[in-house]
Amino acid sequence: MSKAAELQLVVSSARHLLCSEIQHLRQDCRHKRIIEVDYKPQTHLPSLAPRRMCLDCGIEEQGWGAGYKILTKEPLETLKDRDEFYSRRPFPDHADTWAWCYGGRGHAVPKENINGHYRCKLHERQESLAA
Repeated sequence: MSKAAELQLVVSSARHLLCSEIQHLRQDCRHKRIIEVDYKPQTHLPSLAPRRMCLDCGIEEQGWGAGYKILTKEPLETLKDRDEFYSRRPFPDHADTWAWCYGGRGHAVPKENINGHYRCKLHERQESLAA
């Protein structure tokens, strides 16, 4: 095995471990430090929904529709600038936005849910490169 192939295996393993650890962090987090970005009206497009984010684990939730179900505590701060909001993501490559699935029981599912199995964007990219 070449040195490059060995390094790719190490990087792949590290990415998988990182994704797994972030997922566990999000499951165990109590979501106490929350910020919010206000909705953004647009001229020729539909308005952008308000969003909340936990500063400790990075989970995000949209506020329209069923409202906030995971990030229910009052936000520490409400921002107007979406760029500033996104710049505060603790894991920028592992954004995890939750939306509400209205089919059946109306439960929360990550938007990146693939065939019932959670995969963050970085992990998904890594898997497609390996295939």
